[in-house]
Amino acid sequence: MGGSHDWKIGFDWQIDSSQYGSNSNSGPIRYFDNSLLGRANNVDEIALFSVPTEGRVGADNRDKTTSFFVQDTWTMNDRLTLNLGFRFGRQEAYYLDSELNPSFAEFFPTGTIEGQTLTTWNNLAPRLGVTYDVSGQGRAVIKGHYGRYYNNIADTLSTGNPANVAWVQDKFLDQNQNGLYDGPGELGNVVTQSGTVGSSLAGARGTAVNPDLKAAFADEFSGSLEHEISADSSLRVSYVRKQQRNDYGRWNRAQQNPLFAGQGTPCGDAVFPCPVDPFTGQTLRVQRVPASAANVQDQVIDTFPDSDGDYDTVQLAYTRRFGDNFFLQGSGDYQWRDELLRADAEAQDPLTSDPLDVGCDVGGATTCWQNHSLDVPFRQQNTNWGARVLARYVFPQEIGLSANVRYQSGWPWAPIHRVQIPGSGTLPIYLENVDQNRSESVTIVDVRVEKGFTLGPGRITGMIDMYNLFNSNSEVNFNLRTGTRFRNIIAALDPRAFKIGIRYQF
Repeated sequence: MGGSHDWKIGFDWQIDSSQYGSNSNSGPIRYFDNSLLGRANNVDEIALFSVPTEGRVGADNRDKTTSFFVQDTWTMNDRLTLNLGFRFGRQEAYYLDSELNPSFAEFFPTGTIEGQTLTTWNNLAPRLGVTYDVSGQGRAVIKGHYGRYYNNIADTLSTGNPANVAWVQDKFLDQNQNGLYDGPGELGNVVTQSGTVGSSLAGARGTAVNPDLKAAFADEFSGSLEHEISADSSLRVSYVRKQQRNDYGRWNRAQQNPLFAGQGTPCGDAVFPCPVDPFTGQTLRVQRVPASAANVQDQVIDTFPDSDGDYDTVQLAYTRRFGDNFFLQGSGDYQWRDELLRADAEAQDPLTSDPLDVGCDVGGATTCWQNHSLDVPFRQQNTNWGARVLARYVFPQEIGLSANVRYQSGWPWAPIHRVQIPGSGTLPIYLENVDQNRSESVTIVDVRVEKGFTLGPGRITGMIDMYNLFNSNSEVNFNLRTGTRFRNIIAALDPRAFKIGIRYQF
């Protein structure tokens, strides 16, 4: 083959282990409240967990990864360069022998279970990059890239281990109306469950995992044109498309499949009167599962239907250097999103600025939402955009002034309303599509002033940083659930802050 080559070959091997700690986060019981219930503590449902009263859960989950890659940079001539390669990866998700010692032995098995392999992925991921010098002088360059990236299983199949934390969530009858669990007689129908539920050790299988589970991956396509307008300025236009495929998680086949097949029963009869929109008073179009699937549990970890996500982003960037003392850089981007949005996992912590989760993976829990709304679909389309400008100027006496201005559009959102659905429990639904609302846009201005001095063999620089100079207090997260706390602010943008620093270089 003509041209020059630069080959690279690599090999990786590792085993990830995840062992679960104490049950201090939730304990063996968790209560679920429904503010519309109108009884003691508003307790509507209850979940019992397989954690020990004291000590650690014995699950020992493993993910063994072996990978091999080959890469070549092929310079065909002075204008065309190809980057070619592939990565072969093998992932084996399994667990080791473990002890089961749950608090609620009447609901979960006790004893020793033997290790087992849950699934194995063998994947071949191609890479292709192209760089072409249009002018032959390096002033206008076209770049293109394609790559496939497989998801890391990590601990996403952990509920398939019978020794992992299992739980069963039931309707809570609470006959004595004290809001506390007083025994199995207070449990109604099963709402949902995860892991090994049942006292038989022989039946300890964990949540069923499809041994032929399809490997989840993302394809990325990108292209850009970079043009040097002058000796000190350049312009770049780029496009990136990402495609998420074969998303998987834990879901109830007995109920999800009839809903996907259009076999649900619309509300509006004596069994299921239609709920009402708490804001407009209009009747909501909601469905329940058919009678044959009501209260039936067939939990499985498998590829979730129609869970693909497509993301298209365009970006325009400009860079200009005015001599040695002034530098300016700016860019803006716009993204179109087509994805599976979920109403059951909105983040309510102050460190999250977009609380709506997508797909099935939520903090490694890999649970897939069961949507009963007939008005708001699983898949939704939305957009976001942003821009930034960075500038730096050096005044006489080596005084530097830098400014960074960032603008980010707000995130799309919709009210989340919880509905009691016969045969399925109390589940959340969106009241409208998320593209009907958007949180506040955020503009942040950060500034730095610095002065350098020569000190001995080195150089010392004093710096003053001012973050959020104009003290913007935009909301970055608020409560989406209907009720008395709806739209309550969870977090606002951090206030103006100053920092003084010294840097010594020698």
